[in-house]
Amino acid sequence: MADGAAPPSCESCLLDLPCDETFLSTFGLHVCRSCRFEGSAYALLTKDAAKKRFLLPDSIFEDLPCLRRPNPKNERFAPLKLYLTQTCEAKCIDIFGSLEKMLLEKEEREKKRFEKAVSRTKSVVAGYGKRKANMSSLTGAEPAKKVVKEAEPEHEHVYDKQVEKGDGLWVKSCSCGLSVTFHKL
Repeated sequence: MADGAAPPSCESCLLDLPCDETFLSTFGLHVCRSCRFEGSAYALLTKDAAKKRFLLPDSIFEDLPCLRRPNPKNERFAPLKLYLTQTCEAKCIDIFGSLEKMLLEKEEREKKRFEKAVSRTKSVVAGYGKRKANMSSLTGAEPAKKVVKEAEPEHEHVYDKQVEKGDGLWVKSCSCGLSVTFHKL
């Protein structure tokens, strides 16, 4: 800063608050700490999240400024690179023309992925039937036939005689073994 020059104000809230030094040095943005953590435009994305959300190719990330942090999974791994949502969105608009066109492209890719999975599943299922047929021809066994169970004719109960059990109860029995107890009026 030059002598007597006022510190730059926040680009978002326009207040004369001190700017976040990491954002200023990495992304060249004059943003105060409160705006940095409140606004979704200043949110940070991992490379993978930015690729999925904005359909950006790997080559784009070489030119984008990023904030490097130690990898949270293991400190011996490569450092975590965090990209600013604003810059990722701007690159997406440069590539696709608008966010709406990017969303259409994303839907188209999902349809292709689904159709590919369906065709792969169909080929696996068709291959299973062929394998099963080949296995039976190799072993000399005949393919299994479905056993169709013949429907038995419905039984009509024929009661031989009625026997009194006392207290007004009567029992009648069928030749199949069914016994019915009833009151006789």
